[in-house]
Amino acid sequence: MVGNRFSSNALALAVIVGAATLSFATALRAPLLFDAYSHVANASRECFAEVMGAFYKHPLKGDFFFRPVGILSYWMDFQWARFDPFKWNLWNLGVHVVTSILVYLLARQLWQRPMVAMISALTFALHGSRPEVVSWVAARFDLLAALFGVLSLVALNEYLDSTEKRAWGWYALSVGSLVSALLSKESAYCVPLLVVCLVAFRESSEKRKIIRAAGVFAFTAAVVFAYRFWVLGGIGGYRTEEGSATVLRFNAIRTARALFFREWAFLLFPINWSANMGVGIKVTAAVVLPMLCGVLLWVRPPRRQVLGCLCLVIAASLPVQHLLLLSQDLSGARVLYLPTLGISLLWGFLLQGCVRRSHSVILAMALLGSQVVMLEHNLSIWKDAAFLSQRTCRGLGERLEGTGRRAVVMGLPAVWHGVYFLRNGFPECVAMNSRAEAGRIDVRAHLPGDSRNTAVFVWDNKSGYLEEKSGR
Repeated sequence: MVGNRFSSNALALAVIVGAATLSFATALRAPLLFDAYSHVANASRECFAEVMGAFYKHPLKGDFFFRPVGILSYWMDFQWARFDPFKWNLWNLGVHVVTSILVYLLARQLWQRPMVAMISALTFALHGSRPEVVSWVAARFDLLAALFGVLSLVALNEYLDSTEKRAWGWYALSVGSLVSALLSKESAYCVPLLVVCLVAFRESSEKRKIIRAAGVFAFTAAVVFAYRFWVLGGIGGYRTEEGSATVLRFNAIRTARALFFREWAFLLFPINWSANMGVGIKVTAAVVLPMLCGVLLWVRPPRRQVLGCLCLVIAASLPVQHLLLLSQDLSGARVLYLPTLGISLLWGFLLQGCVRRSHSVILAMALLGSQVVMLEHNLSIWKDAAFLSQRTCRGLGERLEGTGRRAVVMGLPAVWHGVYFLRNGFPECVAMNSRAEAGRIDVRAHLPGDSRNTAVFVWDNKSGYLEEKSGR
């Protein structure tokens, strides 16, 4: 069935691939950023046995995460990409394109209008929040979790649609994809809830079958979580200054603000407000987006499916609810990647609810046009930050070459206009962009007591430059 859809919808698939590729083409040559340097450096030092150890070895330090599939993908990517940022960025884009195709297939399973399904997939592919997850190599875990999560839903729908014996192959693929998603990132623990949301889109007679599948998915997720708990020696994740897991610091008011207000603001208006905005982005924010939101009052789509789309957004957001209070600079927008599935399908149902074809065409053009404008605005900020980061690292390396001195670097910002910037992976950044060794660079908050034969550099926010303060 999937094969038939591929052949009969070749044009739609070509449009999705072409639009996503062209939109991010200018960012493929951008340098790496932030944690991406550390991931690439680690991949260059590890052998296959060490990488496979991520599946069962207990970590000894740092923020504890269990993402062995992502670690394996880094190692595999390094075998051909080496230290070439273009190839690393290309791999990320490739995963995003494949996920967008899967969104199209999922939308085609939920309704029979290929054009509407294509609009949903394009909305997912071109959403303004995409620069962080697609252009930042360190966000690969989010990409993989979404890829396998959506594949799991597509395979499950194929199983529900088929009456043949081979349907169990689709069921096995669905469960296997779930496991791969869970081993990629914690956000995938929402997939059993996403399965429950399918009840809103399928026939009422299939409700019991869907609930049984959701039970199998929930049991699988519980087994993987128990194994993860054993490997990590606890729940893992980011830690607070006191040492407790941030995910356990639940606050009902904060969660409600994140799930029902802040998240929706960025799903509908994915704009980085921290940088100067051109005419196009101002017009989009002032006219086009409010017009699209007004369509909600004009179009009369099936309420059940609309509710299902809203539930998809909320369900996909639950594992990351503690990270959803995004600031106006859109930093951390990678957590919106999977929740955008629901909002993309919602726009598809709104288009389907248009009585006149001309109205749906106008709405689709306004929707996709606004997404492209917001995406390009946000993507330009990411590219500027990436090249500024590279120039900073290269400049420091050139000043250290041939001197034999060590360098202490202080005041490095973690974020620049919403882009993860210099604080993490800085020594590796200098080493990959110059001939200076990473071991000669020490990133500190304070000057060490013994600074003999050491150059001291401090980041200046106004000039965007590392200034040398002293050297002995």
